[in-house]
Amino acid sequence: MTARLQTRAISKHYDSVTALSPTDLDVMDGEFLTLLGPSGSGKTTLLQILAGLVEPSGGSLFINGKDATHTAAGERGIGMVFQSYALFPHLSVWENIAYPLRMRKMDKAAMTAAVRDALEMVQMGSYANRLPRELSGGQQQRIALARCFVYKPSVILLDEPLGALDKKLREHMQSEIRSLHKDLGATFIYVTHDQE
Repeated sequence: MTARLQTRAISKHYDSVTALSPTDLDVMDGEFLTLLGPSGSGKTTLLQILAGLVEPSGGSLFINGKDATHTAAGERGIGMVFQSYALFPHLSVWENIAYPLRMRKMDKAAMTAAVRDALEMVQMGSYANRLPRELSGGQQQRIALARCFVYKPSVILLDEPLGALDKKLREHMQSEIRSLHKDLGATFIYVTHDQE
């Protein structure tokens, strides 16, 4: 099995504050890796470095064996579901989910089918025309999951993606995420402080 992602002594400092101590990580192709730890332990900082949203202070990142330490976020082939949802407030639910497909210039028929499937996966089919401000926090989180999964990236980073969901929906989405992992064959890195 080959390594999809590797870090070597990757670290992040903000002046005298250490946000991430030097970390070595090997994530194999198709693996589902969960990073469990308390708040402030550097989990989210690590994900942001992997996604290209934060520049590391030291160390190296390799994607598919190639140095990607300074590769732009959009060129890494990585999808991320943020704890804060990061939905576009002026776009409808449908348009939020379609956005990554539009950026990839997917044809309209395929895009419509993919968005419809993503909405059904998160049980939000009847909410397609609503704006994010018209949704609860849990509903917004489901849309953020759908927007990430819709374009089937080879690496998916999940930062506390189920935190705002009730127990029943959280269990359903845990099952959906496991099924998606199996179906997509993608590499998942899942960050949580929840031992369940």
